[in-house]
Amino acid sequence: MAGISHPWMPSVLLYCAVCWTFCAWPVAGTPELGANNDGLSAAAKYIREHVWVVVVGAIGLAVLIVMTVLCYCSRRRPRGYAPLDGSVIGVSGSRGFELSQSTETFGGMLQKQRQSEREIEEESALLNCQFYLRALGGYTMKIQLNQIGTRAGKRWYLVTDHRSGQDMLMCMLGRSTSCPLTLSKVTVKTVQELLNNMRHAYLMPVLHVDYLEEQDLVTFIHPYMPRGSVKDKIYNCKPTDVIHSKYQYRGKPLNEGLIRLYGRHVLEALIFLRSRGFPPCLHLNSANIFVDGNSCFLGGYELAVFGFSSRMYPLVRRAVKDDMDALEVMLFGHFLFEMLLGKELNVAKAERHHISEARSTSQAVQILHDIFLRKDATFPSLAELKEHPFFSGGVDVSELSKTNTPPPLTSHMKSILKVVRKGKSPSSATGGSSKSKKRGSVSGPKSSRPSSRSSVSPRPNTTPPPTGTATAASASSRPPPPPSVPPPPAAAASPAPPPASGERGALLSQIHKGARLKKTSTNDRSKPKV
Repeated sequence: MAGISHPWMPSVLLYCAVCWTFCAWPVAGTPELGANNDGLSAAAKYIREHVWVVVVGAIGLAVLIVMTVLCYCSRRRPRGYAPLDGSVIGVSGSRGFELSQSTETFGGMLQKQRQSEREIEEESALLNCQFYLRALGGYTMKIQLNQIGTRAGKRWYLVTDHRSGQDMLMCMLGRSTSCPLTLSKVTVKTVQELLNNMRHAYLMPVLHVDYLEEQDLVTFIHPYMPRGSVKDKIYNCKPTDVIHSKYQYRGKPLNEGLIRLYGRHVLEALIFLRSRGFPPCLHLNSANIFVDGNSCFLGGYELAVFGFSSRMYPLVRRAVKDDMDALEVMLFGHFLFEMLLGKELNVAKAERHHISEARSTSQAVQILHDIFLRKDATFPSLAELKEHPFFSGGVDVSELSKTNTPPPLTSHMKSILKVVRKGKSPSSATGGSSKSKKRGSVSGPKSSRPSSRSSVSPRPNTTPPPTGTATAASASSRPPPPPSVPPPPAAAASPAPPPASGERGALLSQIHKGARLKKTSTNDRSKPKV
């Protein structure tokens, strides 16, 4: 049996032996047949007389073979779940679909495909950045950074300024669908002047802003802070690390001195923006507050001009509804909570069990109670938080005296800020095409050209009248004027309405006076006569 190649052959041989014994038994057990010593003829005679034995044996043999084959196939089938082998299902002649053999799993192939798509996008974005810097001048590409932020589609580049030789951070991202401005050259220039006007000791300056119309990209250039943001300081990581890996674990709370210092500087920046008529800073979080020495700088405020929303804005907006002043205060409370506990607040409004996790018993915990847990469900103002003893005493704000007072805003800057605060453009701020007016957006300063829909008045002849012989020569050389077009025939006067009769006039006067009409009976004669 060891030399048998098929596993069902032993069963077949056993079945044949049983059938032979069954067929030979009548021959051996019959005395008449055994006496003639003619076993084969007796067996043939017995089979001819009992044909059903052969039929039953054949059917049983067939059933046995089928069951043996099914058992063999079930043993070769894999048990449990097996991951799909990689990859491509192709057609090979008349055999149909075949699964190619590969060592990679389907999940690995999908991840590889996504990685390839990301690399193609990164290369395309890098080419756009290089071409733009070459056309702009003044900056040189140094390195393309990884995904260091949470906003999808945003790219970061480290560039070098030719004049100062310092590194700058350049960001490129797609235009927001809720942008209230028509991004023309005039508008972008006005926005650049507006951001230059927002110079403060604790605001991150925006050195350059532009809009690439063909790629539909908005570009910003800021100073590069090697020490990173307050969030990087809390989680003790580098600013150029990938966003998905540097904030995975809980951070370390800051000491009370840094909490007081950073909180006071951010409050000064927010109050300055509010005094200049700037919209609420929706991007107030620890990742947009950058550290340099003993100062911090609020960034991300320029994104509100272009209609960009923040990750926490939808969550906090539902809690404060339409109170935009309270929205900034709540975002500041989130920033204070993260510095105090070393982790983000994942709800819009902190409860007592959230604040009770703080180990510190300083006045910072009292400020969190004042922001989130007031009994009358109101919120303190930014000025009230600034005057709190925790922020007002012992904080170095000497940089405020070193900054010059910015010039007043122009009318064009005020119109853009008004449009951004309302989210739509008034007619006085539009200067683009009729398409931009339908969108309710602003394209820059008001244009002095008349609208194409307005009636065009004839231009006055500013050329001085000719004199002397020139008049006669010009009169003789001019072609005769075309015949005047006859005026259209006057329309026939419409006939005057017939004068109302006395009864009709009395009826109308009664109706005007509000008199109640008499009931009348209608004689309906429209029914058919039978």
